[in-house]
Amino acid sequence: MKKIIEYFVDNSFVVNTLSLGIVILGLISISSMKRDLIPQWKEKRISVSASLPGATPYQVEQFLTTPLEESIKAFAGIEKLVSTSGPGYVNINLQIKDSFKDVEDLFEKVDASVKNLSSTLPDEVENLKVVNHKMTSFWFSSLSVLNFNENNPIHQKWVSGAEKKLRRIPGIVEVGNWSAKPQIYVKFDADKLSKYEIELSRLVNTMIRRFAFLPLGTIKKNGNVVSVEIENDVKDMSDLENVIVKGNASGNLIRLKDVAKVEYKIAEAETANFTNGVPAMTLVLFKDLDSDIIDMKTDLEKVLVKLNKNIPEELEIIITGDGPSFIERQLNVLNVNGFMGGTLVLLILFSFFGIKSALMTSFGLPLAYLATFTVLSLLNINIDLISVVGMLLIVGILVDDAIIVSELYMQKLELGLSPRESAIKAVSETMIPITGTVLTTIIAFAPILFTESGLSDILKAIPWVVIAALSMSLFECFFLLPNHLAHFVKKPKIEKKNSLFSKLSRVYSRALSFSLKWRYIVSVLLVVSLVGTFVLTKEKVPFKFNLRIGSEKIKIDVVLKKSNSLLETQQLLKPIDTLLAKIDKKKYTYMTTKIGRNWFNGERKEGYRYAGINIRFSQTHENIEADKTFILNLIEKELVKLKTSDFEVLSIRKAKDGYDDKKENIFKLSAFVEGNLRDQFVIDEVKSVFSKVKGIKDVYIDPDLIGNTWMFVPNKEALYTYGLSPIDLSARVQGYVRKRKIKEYRYNGEIVNIYGYFEDGKDLTYDKLNNLKINVDNGSSVILAKLGQWQQVKSLKSISHEDLKRSLNFDLSYDETILKKEKIGEILKAQFPLLKKKIPQLSFALEDADIQEAKNSKAMNKMMISCVLLILFVLALILKSFIQPVIIGMAIPFGLIGVVWAFYFHGQAIDVMAMVGIMGMAGVVVNDSLIMVDTINRKKSKVWQLTREDIHEGAVSRFRAIILTSITTLGGVFPMAYGLGGDSGFTKPLALSMGWGLLFATTLTLFALPSLLEIQRDSWKLINRIPGLKGKFNNFVAPVVEASEYIGSNISADLLVKEEVSTDGDQLQ
Repeated sequence: MKKIIEYFVDNSFVVNTLSLGIVILGLISISSMKRDLIPQWKEKRISVSASLPGATPYQVEQFLTTPLEESIKAFAGIEKLVSTSGPGYVNINLQIKDSFKDVEDLFEKVDASVKNLSSTLPDEVENLKVVNHKMTSFWFSSLSVLNFNENNPIHQKWVSGAEKKLRRIPGIVEVGNWSAKPQIYVKFDADKLSKYEIELSRLVNTMIRRFAFLPLGTIKKNGNVVSVEIENDVKDMSDLENVIVKGNASGNLIRLKDVAKVEYKIAEAETANFTNGVPAMTLVLFKDLDSDIIDMKTDLEKVLVKLNKNIPEELEIIITGDGPSFIERQLNVLNVNGFMGGTLVLLILFSFFGIKSALMTSFGLPLAYLATFTVLSLLNINIDLISVVGMLLIVGILVDDAIIVSELYMQKLELGLSPRESAIKAVSETMIPITGTVLTTIIAFAPILFTESGLSDILKAIPWVVIAALSMSLFECFFLLPNHLAHFVKKPKIEKKNSLFSKLSRVYSRALSFSLKWRYIVSVLLVVSLVGTFVLTKEKVPFKFNLRIGSEKIKIDVVLKKSNSLLETQQLLKPIDTLLAKIDKKKYTYMTTKIGRNWFNGERKEGYRYAGINIRFSQTHENIEADKTFILNLIEKELVKLKTSDFEVLSIRKAKDGYDDKKENIFKLSAFVEGNLRDQFVIDEVKSVFSKVKGIKDVYIDPDLIGNTWMFVPNKEALYTYGLSPIDLSARVQGYVRKRKIKEYRYNGEIVNIYGYFEDGKDLTYDKLNNLKINVDNGSSVILAKLGQWQQVKSLKSISHEDLKRSLNFDLSYDETILKKEKIGEILKAQFPLLKKKIPQLSFALEDADIQEAKNSKAMNKMMISCVLLILFVLALILKSFIQPVIIGMAIPFGLIGVVWAFYFHGQAIDVMAMVGIMGMAGVVVNDSLIMVDTINRKKSKVWQLTREDIHEGAVSRFRAIILTSITTLGGVFPMAYGLGGDSGFTKPLALSMGWGLLFATTLTLFALPSLLEIQRDSWKLINRIPGLKGKFNNFVAPVVEASEYIGSNISADLLVKEEVSTDGDQLQ
């Protein structure tokens, strides 16, 4: 290895050519890499869905859900089957094991099984499909069309044209438009159908056949092909109205308009949407996996300019959801923090080494980044939010190894060695420990790559960035940096005796002597600090394992006690609208209001009495945090005055898209019901038992889960008297309850549905049921009261299954000051026998309500444990010891002291990004300790031969390198933690944990580590007194000379360093 080092030191052309090649490759890679919002990951999810129009949840469960679940339950790879059976539909989700690889094969098996089963399912089943949810597109942006009126055909036509133009933007794969569109409704007149003796099912079949494709064939005639067909003349509404539904030989014709009213209209709205206080509709844009998101934003802005030029006067289209702004902000933070970090490194190195050495040392920073881009490009990893996190993470770490080499190089020059010899020795003596420090940092992140979980799939770019950057940094400091130092830095910077660093060194030397003397007290204080930290803060610093990348917003939740229409709700919200209109529009980006639907208390609530108001902020907003706080405080104070007796809930909070605060401090209790138990009875019993547990705040189940069901019990004798079967009866009554889809049809260039019905089900009341008229085959009609009787019963509005068992799912919220999450499981399970005595048919399951957070927690804990064990393993290989790696590894838990207190005082939870920062801290904090221990170990051939002077001198000699590497690393993360280079958003917890953890751990390295090594020396001394081992380790008991004796003499701490190096590791005499 020495010859290789000498070769690079002596061959500047090779070094410069390699450097130039790395720069060129890096620049080419940057130019070809795509920028995106989030990384591409493989979603392991398969779903089965189908519809059974008109069926109740119980009918869906019996005829669809149960047979479908039984057909797929036995396939390998399925962790759990979860299904919901609702009115006319079923959704079955297959939760797949994280460790299962062949999802495509599982999908093919499930698909084949469902297809084989389809012939045995009811004929009325529609849209039966199996979906393998592959990640083929990502959300890109959202647009709002202001002042949009869905009943205005001009508005509808313009939006349709705008959608087509938006789809032409390169990279756009889908434009989502969920606004209501006009459909064709055919309202049948029961009396007229009876009068003309037209049976409804035959009429519907006639309509369907009228839209049929009518080809006759082709004729080849004299070399020409002639097509022959029958014209289908249903082209517009009048053609549909004039469809002949019955006729006779006398020429008497009955047309559709004679027995029904045909309308082209929009159904009555169930929700109302507003943006910035005016009616609006939303267009959601989705992009492919390959296009550059920033380039797409430029294209979108150009298209919007053109659209707004040709828009109806009253409309305006604006960007409301700006996906590219996320990555733009992170790239801006990376650029600014990279510049700040690089500048800080230069200033620090200049102050210690001089300008030339500072430039040579910091050269590795851009070189490492450029090499990283090359590696990421080869791995097909884009520049996205996660890969940028990795780049931000290593800003302050990349020059650490170069600093160690440069610092030792300067020491060698100070001792009179030539630049060439100094460079070779600086690399040779630090190669093993520096390699170890880089390995420990890489190893810290490696568990992310081999832990099988959805979380690791998302975060995998971070370890690849760390591996690529640090590997390049390692190569640069061993083979490129020595050449630059030897040729450009030929004289050491003369350190003044009374310089700041010299003074700090002397202060450190004295303090270390004190620490070594009182080593046991120091150790005890550290242990007490560690234990005390977790005891004092465990209630105040929660752990949250959700990856919260979504943008933060201010959310106002509204639940009215009663509302009978959208208009009534809108009127009650007017005082709130007036309040919001007073807010300076420069302080937020846009505001949306949705009436009739809201995500509240962890559930989607629907109905006129629900509303949600969201105030959103651009990711590039300059004063985003200050403006959020200002608006929140302003509204919070005024809402108290506006909450009248009409409101059940009127609250405001900060929220994140895709994150549900309701799921915190909640356990999900699933009660599996067997037999014919009444659901309400089970609900009442479960609530009764668990609400009595101390610390349980609420036992919640959706109060709307059980509702009224109007059930008709037919008189079979009466049915057959009128020539009706139960199936005939169902077909005839459906038209009073729901609008039945008859046909899909292209009208005015758009796909529309034709629906048929007798009456709008919204107008139907229980009292009217008995008087509904049913047509019979002889042209007469009969009221339902003569065919049976109606009953009102309570039943589930939707039925949940878990692994084929019907389940009632309860959310048990608890007070974490009384019940600890770790213990709540066994406390709640102790109640199961009480319920089993009352209801033997019940069984239970208990799990964290936020399933994804529970999975993330398990995966992250596995990563953290693997991280620490791998670091200790690498240290053991390098140091050839089991004890010293444990001593060095003590820096990790003591670094957590800084992390916990930082989050305590900042009032933040330790989340996934913070945990990633802790992993980084764990890898970095052992680096300085490893260099110090390696330096101390070199003093003697055997560790038990070390003296206190060896420990003291070794620690003091590494003081400058430790301070330099720590300051540069902290200089890279603290700007990100405190937004000095721009607000870092969701990456702020990462910077906080790594920065403050490293700061505390550095103190441990400087004082506690030497003390622990001295305690280790004491242990060897005790072992030497054991009979049978006496004398085995006798070389270590050389007379101890207190280091403090040297401090008081004319020998300075700097001379101690020089003497230690010049004697090549021998003990000071």
